[in-house]
Amino acid sequence: MRTKLFLLVSALALVFGAFTAQAADQTLIALGSTGWKFHLGTNEASTPTDAWRPRTYDDASWPAIGTPLGYGETGIASANTLPESDAITPTWLSVFLRKSFTVADPNSYSRLSITANCDDGFILWINGTRILAANEPSEPLTIASYAPSAIEPTVTTLEITEGIASLLVTGANVVAVQCFNANLTSSDLLWNLSLIATVDTEAPTVIRTTPFPGSTLRSLDRIEVRFSEPVTGVDVTDLIVDGSPATDMTLGGPDTFIFSFPPIAPASARVVPVSWSPTHGIRDLSANSNAFAGGSWTYTVDPNAPMADLRLNEFMAANAGSSRDDDGDSSDWIEIYNAANSDINLDGWFLSNDPTQLRMWRFPAVSMQPFSYLVVWASEKDRTNTAAPLHTNFKINKDGGSLFLVWPDGTNVASMFFPNYPLQYDDVSYGRDQLDPSIVGYFTIPTPGRANATLGAGFGPAVRFSRTAGTFTTAFSLTLSVPDPAAAEIRYFLVTNQATALVSNLPVASMSLYTGPIPINGTIQVRARAIPTQAGNFPGPLQSETYIQISSNAANFVSDIPIVLLHNFGGGVPTVEFGQSGSFGVMMVFDTNNPAGRAALTNTPDVHTRMGFHVRGSSTYGYSKRSFALEAYTEINGDDRNIDMLGMPADSDWAFYAPNYFDQLLFKNPFAHEVRRKLVDRYSCRTRMLEMFLNTTGGQVAYTPGATGAGMGDYYGIHAVL
Repeated sequence: MRTKLFLLVSALALVFGAFTAQAADQTLIALGSTGWKFHLGTNEASTPTDAWRPRTYDDASWPAIGTPLGYGETGIASANTLPESDAITPTWLSVFLRKSFTVADPNSYSRLSITANCDDGFILWINGTRILAANEPSEPLTIASYAPSAIEPTVTTLEITEGIASLLVTGANVVAVQCFNANLTSSDLLWNLSLIATVDTEAPTVIRTTPFPGSTLRSLDRIEVRFSEPVTGVDVTDLIVDGSPATDMTLGGPDTFIFSFPPIAPASARVVPVSWSPTHGIRDLSANSNAFAGGSWTYTVDPNAPMADLRLNEFMAANAGSSRDDDGDSSDWIEIYNAANSDINLDGWFLSNDPTQLRMWRFPAVSMQPFSYLVVWASEKDRTNTAAPLHTNFKINKDGGSLFLVWPDGTNVASMFFPNYPLQYDDVSYGRDQLDPSIVGYFTIPTPGRANATLGAGFGPAVRFSRTAGTFTTAFSLTLSVPDPAAAEIRYFLVTNQATALVSNLPVASMSLYTGPIPINGTIQVRARAIPTQAGNFPGPLQSETYIQISSNAANFVSDIPIVLLHNFGGGVPTVEFGQSGSFGVMMVFDTNNPAGRAALTNTPDVHTRMGFHVRGSSTYGYSKRSFALEAYTEINGDDRNIDMLGMPADSDWAFYAPNYFDQLLFKNPFAHEVRRKLVDRYSCRTRMLEMFLNTTGGQVAYTPGATGAGMGDYYGIHAVL
């Protein structure tokens, strides 16, 4: 018992020690502090009536008091009780308060946190600037002003993250407050306040790099870097590309820098390393001058790499009011889709509706993330401000015409609707099938800025599977069907290994025609969609169901906590990056929310999703038990899908933390997150403990009870998902 208690206390010390080490909070005004100055609202606090609020006002004649202050509420000490009346005026409606605090350096603060507890209402100023109010009267404020309603003590909070350096001054600062009662006969009043400053001790980081690290490119001659905050000390030689420093640098903003260098275009594919110089002087602008840690990444430059996959995806040429631009007008619009697994900067690309003038409208330097959508209004307003919606200098002809997306050379067309798209109808868009872009047609449900619709009028039906996704031990036959076999045929694609798991878009021509039951005698994913026999209709939605074969021992495995099963169709242990071989697969989650209250691999999975994952962590990368970062995918690899998992908020990105030698209690991280949420009252990740099965070799999922280590088969131990 003593050993267990010592371990628990040690764990608590580690957790709270971690918080203490990372905390950089300074209490400027504490709850229950002394030294507040007050003036009862029997007469105005100053002339003019707002002169008492600034920092420079002399409040030496005001009496001092502590908090919580007021009257008629429990917890107010007699020394902090305000009189309900005095000899001059029978009652008063408000009280004026001032409290000074000292700041060593306003530039060192990244956040101010205000917590006010008041009955009935208040307005708060810092150095004369109005900051926060609750249940306050309207302007102008006088001693006759009163709170709109009588309420019980209410806590009001505010976090300030911008403009702190201009709000505060070095040295003495003042909080000024006017507290209001709701009426002249109020039985109580309360005021208490805390003001906490967070010192900026966080180093700047890179939050976006264009091109995306790890991308495969045809050539490379510039890299754009955006930091998490404004930085200083950036020099052109700080970025080392392929062993040499950059030769030019352009400022894209206080946090964004564009480095240029001689084009790298080798005759054959090779890896190009990029790193920050170890002698760089990059720091943030805080008083602490936090240093950037640097880092490195790589690109693959391959002259034979596929071209950027940008598409004209959807457009509307007869907008009768279904959507409005930033001026409130029903303008035409064009949607572009980045189907590539890398960022693409559109600077210098063109849009046109005339095959003889392909350079009609030029894109500004706007970037598209992988699998993202960009809507450009075809309004003739010609706007290229990247901080606002984009507008072309032309409109789209609703009687039929052409559209072109053109490469920066101004001559090569990347995507087009040509020779002519057909007549367009009010509030009906025209575009491409999400998975087979060669199929075009009308969308009665337009989706600007989102994936094109897959259901509704003009679409094939969803395919019915005779068995939903899950595990199995005995071979079976799978039947696919549609409501009317004469109206649509079924096409399907089988995922049996990592090569087929890598396939994302599935043109109809690449799918097999379904003619009868499919034998399921090993782990497999079946992807199917219905193709209408009537010309001009879109295929139905693509649907994937996965069937994972498990051994009899695995089938008998049950747990009091959830189980997650990851399978990548024999792709081997994934790398440290998304998008590489071995990182595509499927996840099934089995919860305990059933009558038995236990999780089992033979239950119907609560979550089944296609996914990508990679090894998470650097110092633990070589451990036999690894942590993983995972993204849930739609039917397109890399396209995020938000999923509900184990009662936590829906998201597409999940981390599976593997307790290791440094966490032999198995719960240090989850416990730390819970303490921060519930005791420190700050945001922190929600977590759930679970048991994991991981199959990276293919075949059935194995489990050997009583064994340890690798002898357990595909059992991968306790993890925490967050």
